[in-house]
Amino acid sequence: MEFNIFTTLEKDNKELIHSAFLKFLIEENDLFIKEFLKSESFINPKITLEKSYKSTKKGKNIRLDIEIKNDNRLIVIENKFKSFPNENQLIEYDKVLKKQFSNFQTEKFLLCFDKNLFKKTNWIVKDYSDLLIFLEEYINKISHIEKKLFVTHYYLFLKDYRDNYIKY
Repeated sequence: MEFNIFTTLEKDNKELIHSAFLKFLIEENDLFIKEFLKSESFINPKITLEKSYKSTKKGKNIRLDIEIKNDNRLIVIENKFKSFPNENQLIEYDKVLKKQFSNFQTEKFLLCFDKNLFKKTNWIVKDYSDLLIFLEEYINKISHIEKKLFVTHYYLFLKDYRDNYIKY
């Protein structure tokens, strides 16, 4: 592969980098929410990475990878770049979300490498192949040259990871 910002900085396999990239897409415009998540646009959302809440299990906390919320609406994205989804983890997240956000309209998304591995859940499951399809189209809509380069680098390194996942 040619020069790539993410692989050069050796940050390409860190889950927080992927969550931060998704946050970048959300903050840029509402296309990620509308076209990728297939959800309604937000009005003045607050976007938080790695938001912690007390678990229902004594002495434990849960950490939501991406939380997007406003006064009465919440979107949670659990980003599983480095590990496979865990059903018990999502069940615990559901309990905490129900307790913390009982009055919110809540949508929950799981992003992983293979959505076919995880079908028994009330979360909407998307995979990195879905994200690549979105990014392919999104890149062509970017006019700012540096942002276009940034998204292109992410797309190329993610494509390489996804291709290796499929291969192995």
